[in-house]
Amino acid sequence: MKKNPTLLLLISLMLLSPTAMFVQFQPAAATGATIFILADGQINPPNVPIQRRGNIYTFTGNMTDEIVVEKDHIILDGNGFALQGSGEGTGISLSGRENVTVKNLYIRNYGYGISFGGLSYFSSYNNIINNNITQNTCGLYLDYYSTYNNIIGNIIAENNNTGIYLYCSNNNNITRNNVIANSYEGISLTYSSDGNSITENNIAKSWYGVTLEHAANNKFCQNNFLENVYQVHSSVYGNAWDNGRLGNYWSDYNGSDANGDGIGDKPYVIDAGNTDRFPLTSKLYNFPQYIPQSTETPNRQDPTPTTTTTSPVQTSQPTQATPEPNSSIPEENAEPSLTSRAEPTKLIPPEPGFSDFLNSLGALMVVIVALAAVVFAVLRRK
Repeated sequence: MKKNPTLLLLISLMLLSPTAMFVQFQPAAATGATIFILADGQINPPNVPIQRRGNIYTFTGNMTDEIVVEKDHIILDGNGFALQGSGEGTGISLSGRENVTVKNLYIRNYGYGISFGGLSYFSSYNNIINNNITQNTCGLYLDYYSTYNNIIGNIIAENNNTGIYLYCSNNNNITRNNVIANSYEGISLTYSSDGNSITENNIAKSWYGVTLEHAANNKFCQNNFLENVYQVHSSVYGNAWDNGRLGNYWSDYNGSDANGDGIGDKPYVIDAGNTDRFPLTSKLYNFPQYIPQSTETPNRQDPTPTTTTTSPVQTSQPTQATPEPNSSIPEENAEPSLTSRAEPTKLIPPEPGFSDFLNSLGALMVVIVALAAVVFAVLRRK
């Protein structure tokens, strides 16, 4: 049978059209510029207040842009400056990145302060250290298989929904952070976010301190759970609330400590499937101090938190030389009691993985078009 080249060309064009549609698809972005740290190390555009020395990128001024990191094994040092958005978009995207450190930076007023991962862009071995991440919708968003990341010594506060949100992300280390005054939940682990370690954090003054949905084998140890309306909301069993010797401090624990060893004499029961067997009877203080944020962009200052390290178990309250983190906050700036607050609406962060799916599908269609072109050429020769 004689082949019809015109028909084959039409088939190829039909395949090409959806490919172009998928490749050009872009999710909505915040207004303002986007700064790229490219895979070759260059900064685009180059005239922004970031100084590069080798693999160290240091802020030299405040910015109101979004930053997309496309290079692994670098340090992004905020140097005490601020990255402030317009209420949407992502402050810093680490999608698909490995061994990137973000430190000493104020990140405020974005949809996501920092986001990791994506459907086909896993993020691993990154470090988020000594930052102030406040007044975003979601402070930190770990999406799809974000693994072995370290979140250490940050202030994650006053975010309008969630402080730290893990979606299908495993084996991350969240330690010595002050996760406070986030409107809905301090830390959320959902949909196979398993094997994470949450230790030595201050989790305070949110509607839910921690929420767990379809997440197991996570360890919570030596944290403060302070004045959350609900300290924990869990739909699952199989998470650990102590390490076999030390548990967490719970502000609503009503047990005693007859022998003064710093461990409550009875367990703290969260629900039928979750129990802290060794609740602490004294607060811990080895996390950065929190002061309510103003609405103005901060002047440059050293954001490295001042921490006061104490032993995990105390038998007495600290002296005045070791103040409680909130003791310096004036009464007029203190957070109101949450018990009188109506339950906020849970705003689940949208899943950026959908656009990744479309881009992956677009790449597949490109391959199909290339194969069709080869077939067309072969048939035309015959």
